[in-house]
Amino acid sequence: MRKPGFCASISAHDECTTTALLAKLAGIPTRIGFFSTAKGSRFYTHRLRFDPNLHVIENRYRTLKVLSEELALTVSPPPLKRVTIRYTEKERNKISRLLENLGYEKVVAIHPFAKRRYQEWGVDKFVQLAHEIVSSESACACLILSNGNQIPATAHPRVKVVEKTSLLELAALLQKVDVFVGNNSGPMHIAAAQGTKTIWISGPSAPYWRAFAKDVYLRMISAGVSCAPCDKPHRKRDNCTNVASPMICMERVGVTDVLSEVMRAIHKEAATAFGVR
Repeated sequence: MRKPGFCASISAHDECTTTALLAKLAGIPTRIGFFSTAKGSRFYTHRLRFDPNLHVIENRYRTLKVLSEELALTVSPPPLKRVTIRYTEKERNKISRLLENLGYEKVVAIHPFAKRRYQEWGVDKFVQLAHEIVSSESACACLILSNGNQIPATAHPRVKVVEKTSLLELAALLQKVDVFVGNNSGPMHIAAAQGTKTIWISGPSAPYWRAFAKDVYLRMISAGVSCAPCDKPHRKRDNCTNVASPMICMERVGVTDVLSEVMRAIHKEAATAFGVR
């Protein structure tokens, strides 16, 4: 890292000791990061306070403004906006065939998984939700995205399991479906980036981890328990601190709660509708 002679470095709000120390040891003169309880934050030359009222991307974007001012750049950082994920004709054709074979007017995509297990609402609940959706909406089919994970058997002919997709196939699929439902996960962020109506169950996740898409129909479902959110910067993750009622933030969200939001999204004409339930 010393060889290129970097003039500045930027660290995200959930990075600290390692990245700050590397930047310091590499001799980078301008080191921009965030205040934290970790000792490594003292290695930054410019420290910002993380604002929980802003989206995580908006917080990180603030570091670019500091960088622009510090280096006296004549070009300001461009405005933040949603950027769709590009895919090729190959992915487009494959997904088009998949949806045509379904033969239904509307399609809801469901992704029951997340990187961290305690951010998952539960596969069984999502499968039940899929059956409730197709039972309530006769012209609708549900695709459950398994990505190699085990999905309970689904007997309903309009509930299909998609075993595996590439990242670009997933982007193409989530741009074509009518509604996406899932947890705080990568596919949730992809769906919103592709402009698809998105419903996500937050559980322990803080609101600033919502999808960054201000021009997209986006609904966050939360149980509203006092101990949430507990997934915060520099706090131990995958660790529910509610000993009396473990994971109550997920357990209190019922299938009917999510179903009502899905039905509302299916029939919603306007593109934008921010909200928290």
